[in-house]
Amino acid sequence: MSPLNIDGKKYFSEDELKKEDEKVDEKVDEKEDEEKEEEEETLDEKVDDAAEKIMAKIDPERIKAQILKDLKKDMEVKDKKISDLVDLEKLMKKDVSEMTAKEKILGFFQAMIRNDKTVLKALVR
Repeated sequence: MSPLNIDGKKYFSEDELKKEDEKVDEKVDEKEDEEKEEEEETLDEKVDDAAEKIMAKIDPERIKAQILKDLKKDMEVKDKKISDLVDLEKLMKKDVSEMTAKEKILGFFQAMIRNDKTVLKALVR
């Protein structure tokens, strides 16, 4: 349907107005989608550029050396804990009165794990 002309003015039906609104809304949605895609592309490009700059400044050998250093520290701490447990064998040969509180506690729990009733009785006293 075409608009109705009265005294030089155009009058549209509601259906025609709705159709025009839908067309305009579709065009606006398409433009918004295109703008979002362009923004995403530029954001991706900026992120890639930043990542490349960071990678250019990073020294992989230095990072690798730092990681190895940290791992060695962790291993030393674990080795010390293991050696403390191994020393419990020597600890059990000591007289209970000569043991420190920490040694007694470690010995007690070691005896519990091993289900060593004689050591448990000695350490409880």
